[in-house]
This record gives sequence, structure tokens and C-alpha cells, in this order.
Amino acid sequence: MQHSVIHDADRRRFVVKELGHEAYLEYYELPDGSLDYSHTYTPNEIRGRGIATAIIKHALEYARTKGKQVVPSCPFVQTYADRHQEYALVIAERWRHTKNDSSSAD
Repeated sequence: MQHSVIHDADRRRFVVKELGHEAYLEYYELPDGSLDYSHTYTPNEIRGRGIATAIIKHALEYARTKGKQVVPSCPFVQTYADRHQEYALVIAERWRHTKNDSSSAD
């Protein structure tokens, strides 16, 4: 299913509105210019539709096109990035995990 993700720069969110509910990924711009993807939220009424995944993918593509590094402080963002190595270079170096990285098991 396609989800229309909107970048709401004023609220520093990537948003999907569906069935009268709003799912989002909040972020902050850090002093070094990187983006801290800090929190995802999907209301119960619209969970299980791949909305958060669509938002994260869109947000990582946004960072890539803008030449920004991402700090995935939201665990869902970190997990997505770990599973989709095509975004490895978008993730700030100290936050990168690879499939062969034994330190991620600590």
C-alpha cells in the first residue's frame, strides 16, 4: 500500500494522515547539521499497515538527498537502518551497525 508522506518542516516531522489519524517521525537538527530521528508514533487505529516503515524510508531518502547524516535515536529507525544496508552511509558513523557487527549484540 502506498502512503503519502508529507515533510512538515515547521513541526520537524514526517507525517502520514490516514482515516483521520496522524502517524509521524519527529526529528531535531543537531548543531553539526545532522538529523536526530528521535521518535516515531502510529496511532493504534492505523497500525499494521506499514505506515511507520514508509515514513522512515521517506525520511532516510530525504536525508540522503540533502546530504545529511542521521542519528537514529528512535529504536524503530535504528532497526530499519540495520536491516536496510542501502542506508548505511546516511547513518552517522557511530550509529552504524552492519550484519557482521558483533558489537550490536551488547
